[in-house]
Amino acid sequence: MKRKITLLLFICLNACGVAAQQAMKAEIPGADANVQIDEAALALDGLSTESAFTSRLKQLGATHIVSTRSFVNEKVVSAVTADRMKAIYLFGEGKFLGKLEVHCDSGREPVRPFVKIIYGKKRFGVLLFAENLALGGKRISQLILVGKGGKKTYINLAMDDLEKSHGGMVDPFVGGDDLETGVIFCARDSKGKAWNTVFVITANEDAVKVETMPRWYALACPCFVEWVKGRDARDIFGMKL
Repeated sequence: MKRKITLLLFICLNACGVAAQQAMKAEIPGADANVQIDEAALALDGLSTESAFTSRLKQLGATHIVSTRSFVNEKVVSAVTADRMKAIYLFGEGKFLGKLEVHCDSGREPVRPFVKIIYGKKRFGVLLFAENLALGGKRISQLILVGKGGKKTYINLAMDDLEKSHGGMVDPFVGGDDLETGVIFCARDSKGKAWNTVFVITANEDAVKVETMPRWYALACPCFVEWVKGRDARDIFGMKL
């Protein structure tokens, strides 16, 4: 009976996904990130709180501003960035902690970023998915870890083959935030349809493992179900500002 229910849910979600493709096409914007934020000037503004920082970004006309939150060492930590910004800004309990530089081609900063705070044993970090294809650069799939003493480790996730084999990679979805047990990654093809496979990403020390699983593996996650139906991942996780 459980298998039958899972199969029916899978068929239903496929139908929802097809119906949502046209809506998703409208939601996935093109290259509309023309505003270049002077991040050096931002640092001089004395924007020591997250609310002041995001308000300033809006005043400057920043596009696709995202803010994601999680608990790290029993404190609320948030990560903020936007189109064409060269860093991800971290806040603890709403107060500025520091920033993580994004490794990208010079003059080809990330566009339409998706950021998820993740953690592991004695460290935390962010998982960044973005693109700068319209700027002549490459897609950015980057894991930035902060360990003991503030040591930063940058791990680039090879996604080119996945993107080609699935017909595109837009509206990335990351479920979970524990790198020890694994986080779930999925995306949509260029037409807005969810991939039929999901990928479980785990990290042990500086080694990253990516395991392929069928899509039904993630159906126990309510957020994933909403995403498959066509809702933007940034909306589901309340990232958009």
